[in-house]
Amino acid sequence: MDAYGSQFDDFPAIPFNESLNFPIHVDDNAFPIDDESLLNFEELEKILNGEVEDLNQWLLSGSDEECLSSSCHQLSIEKESKALGEATENEQGDLAEVIKERIRDKASPVGETSERLLYYLFHQSKDKKADCLEQECDKNFEATMKVFYQIFPYGMFAHFTANSAILQTKPNNAEVLHIVDFDIGDGLQWSSMISAVAQQEKMLDQRVPLKLTSIKWKEEDCVQGRFKETKMRLLNHASSLGVKLKVEEMELQGMVSEIRRKKRRGGNREFLAFNCMWSLPLLGRRRSRRQFVEFISVAKDLLAKNTTTNGVITIGDGDAWEKSKNCHGFGSFFDSYMKHYHALLDSIECNFPVHLAEARVAMECLFVAPFVSCDDWKRMWEERKEGNYCDFKYGLKGVGLSNECWLEAKELVKEGESLYGVRIEGENVNEMVLEWKGTPLIRVEAWRS
Repeated sequence: MDAYGSQFDDFPAIPFNESLNFPIHVDDNAFPIDDESLLNFEELEKILNGEVEDLNQWLLSGSDEECLSSSCHQLSIEKESKALGEATENEQGDLAEVIKERIRDKASPVGETSERLLYYLFHQSKDKKADCLEQECDKNFEATMKVFYQIFPYGMFAHFTANSAILQTKPNNAEVLHIVDFDIGDGLQWSSMISAVAQQEKMLDQRVPLKLTSIKWKEEDCVQGRFKETKMRLLNHASSLGVKLKVEEMELQGMVSEIRRKKRRGGNREFLAFNCMWSLPLLGRRRSRRQFVEFISVAKDLLAKNTTTNGVITIGDGDAWEKSKNCHGFGSFFDSYMKHYHALLDSIECNFPVHLAEARVAMECLFVAPFVSCDDWKRMWEERKEGNYCDFKYGLKGVGLSNECWLEAKELVKEGESLYGVRIEGENVNEMVLEWKGTPLIRVEAWRS
């Protein structure tokens, strides 16, 4: 457990105190404010610094507050959300728009869980204050993300389980551990992996070089600086622990060509691990399902031809896609996504200090709102209805997760002390699921070709 207990060996510690003092830097020229926006940046700074107690008054100024407190209101928006899914399924566009407007008038980022969920579902295109708040939060994304990672178990659970599956599957005769990562982000997962590799090398008295290939997707040409920073942090961390590490970035087809070329030359006995974290709250974004399935399909093909040391595919899924596979219409599909993100918001609220509601709003704007979109869910339903991306695991075999991994995951989420739970399921017990009050939040799977 020690190898995974400290996830921030190469990142500065972020104290979680009562102020959560998020710095605010506003460039008036780059982000002009018109008279209609009604956003006071001095007030926003006070809110994020914990100086304003009544966030409700600030966020809801100008709205109909009379309908935001009663249980009847709560019940009505839940019914209206169901009606919205049904109207959309039945292609009743005018009715769906009427329901959307009714929901927008009642939803609130500081209300009950259902109110916040519906607020995030619709605020992007209508609420100027919400848009400004989100942009301000985004300026502090890295610091906020590290706090979020420390407070909530979503990312740590997914990373720990996937890393355990990789190390458990790697044969002792592998000369190189080569990890191909779908979305490296800030590299938090690989900080703990480097620590685990260093510990394993001491135990086995054997050094196995670690190679990390980050897939570069074409739309990311503008974020080269972020990868360079991540690479430098990981290299420094590995150097401090005596782990030999190589970090590179390349497009998917370039990675395929390199691996095939090395195989033809009879290169090192690489153990290939393809890692894909998709729709985790920590990421703050959902890549397209097409990219996700393309990555897994390429991994399947390469592993099928890599008979020397075989390999593993690890998937961390924070979406409701698996839960919705038995839905027969968009209404039930929409409802399954609503239940999933309702449970996520509920878990965030229950594990966050009540008097820090403003910091919770900031985190929800960054790590929940990007995944909550009626238009995105509609598009994903069309893809499912057409049969796209539904059978990408066909031909793969489950890699069983160890009982030790399961017990450590339960300890990680404090099962029994908290309302989180961990269960193992799937083919050959190859899936580990993090639940909140019985509702699955994160699913981690291990497969081989």
